Amino acid sequence: MGNYQFAKGAIDNNGNIKSNNKLNITAKNITNAGNMAGVTEGKYNAEIDITNTGLFNGKETIINAGGIFNNEKGGRVYGDDIFL
Repeated sequence: MGNYQFAKGAIDNNGNIKSNNKLNITAKNITNAGNMAGVTEGKYNAEIDITNTGLFNGKETIINAGGIFNNEKGGRVYGDDIFL
């Protein structure tokens, strides 16, 4: 898949959400216990909170939480360029 954009009220990921190019996730809340990855860019936007015990990845990784970004034990954020 090339570019992938996903918008939802709340996202609770326990699996793999990947794109071969850009991945753009927008939600009220994001909970990630799995893998979210965009090869060139991964954008993760939450109106309220983001909780991560899994992996956010992308050459450029952008995480934007309107409230709290909670990177719990085991949570990983990878990328050549990381923006929080």
